[in-house]
Amino acid sequence: MSLRGVTQLSKLTLRYCRIGGSSAGMREHMRESLIEWCTAHPTVAVTTELKTGRHPALIASYLN
Repeated sequence: MSLRGVTQLSKLTLRYCRIGGSSAGMREHMRESLIEWCTAHPTVAVTTELKTGRHPALIASYLN
């Protein structure tokens, strides 16, 4: 999403558990398509956080 040509999404944080079943989709997404998405959107900073025993979360930070 952009406002007047400026992309509003500035940072994505992916939190997941290394062994949890609820994080299986997040781990698969990171393996399969995260690098392609990052190369298509170079202005967005993407970080991952390993949180053992927690459910996965995707946290987005916007400019406005």
